[in-house]
Amino acid sequence: MSDESPPEPFGLNDEQRAGTGWMVIGVDNFNRDSVDDFILCRDVRSGKLAERIANAMNDKGGLGGCGDTYWRAVPHDHKLHRGMWDLI
Repeated sequence: MSDESPPEPFGLNDEQRAGTGWMVIGVDNFNRDSVDDFILCRDVRSGKLAERIANAMNDKGGLGGCGDTYWRAVPHDHKLHRGMWDLI
């Protein structure tokens, strides 16, 4: 037996386990104040991967920019827009 600890699942390091990864969020494509932002996936390992996911969602589900949702890659500490609650 060795004194080494077992490897982390999926190769996560301390920074990634602490929640300092990236998120892919959906925002209103028409910038309406009444629509909340929402999280598609969180704790993505890198900004590059999060950007690839967002671009793929925009290409596939964004209907060429005409859909209601635009997908963005943001850091984990990004504050989501809460729609009308932010205006009250």
